[in-house]
Amino acid sequence: MKFRNLIRLGGNRVRSWCRVALAAGLLVGAAWVAPRLLWFRRRPLPEGFQRERLDVDSVGLAVARHYAARDRAIIVAHGLLKTMNSPSMVRTLRGLSRHMDVVAFDFPGHGYSDGACDLDFRTCAHYLAHLVEETRSRGYRRVAVIGHSMGAAAAILAAAHGAPLDAVVAVSPPALAIGKHTSNSWSIRWLRPWARFMGTCLAERLAPGPWPVEYVADVSPIPLLIIHNGLDTLFGRENTETLYAIARPPKGYLHIPLALHADSVPSLERIVAWLDKFMP
Repeated sequence: MKFRNLIRLGGNRVRSWCRVALAAGLLVGAAWVAPRLLWFRRRPLPEGFQRERLDVDSVGLAVARHYAARDRAIIVAHGLLKTMNSPSMVRTLRGLSRHMDVVAFDFPGHGYSDGACDLDFRTCAHYLAHLVEETRSRGYRRVAVIGHSMGAAAAILAAAHGAPLDAVVAVSPPALAIGKHTSNSWSIRWLRPWARFMGTCLAERLAPGPWPVEYVADVSPIPLLIIHNGLDTLFGRENTETLYAIARPPKGYLHIPLALHADSVPSLERIVAWLDKFMP
């Protein structure tokens, strides 16, 4: 009888551990899949956008244009782990296309573009500057950039190094590194499979920088609008205020209390009004 009870008790314990393991597996799976379906999901581009490929230094960039024969254009640069098909980017593209021609693209390693991303803002600025030149060559009188987070850093660096821009809008730009990682690269091999599942190909090592605080003063005389979103959990308000203090005129600053990191939708009307003023 005791032997049977021991067997029954052992079976119950095995079943309990199986349930725990199954619950843990479901929890891990949900933590893996949920961000891809929610925060990193993608949407179709707004009506009127035409996709194309642009080769820059043997890297194929995914580009989409909304052409309405206007005399000014704006280039939209997304942030890390995002694409031009991210929901907030799609809403931004739709809103801007009512006022000017719009050019969207995926940074290398993101979305449908080739290559990998190592967070070197100089490299991001290089690809962005090439797209600015290519857009300018199509005959536009005015060309602006609206950058988001990593894209904002790239926009500041590109403008500071002579990209032919008429205005720069930086949404949630980083000023300095967060924490101990200031200039040295670090390995992110553990992060690469997760990032790949989210839609981004990261390099084996990340080398973020140089930081916009070093170059923001050189953006002038190009008008610069810096936007801080009040619900930003990555960069505090002091981050954008530091950039604004160092930047030289013409410059502007917006604080949007109820906006998340790198989301330009809540400030879109004010962005367009600012662009109308500085590049009519």
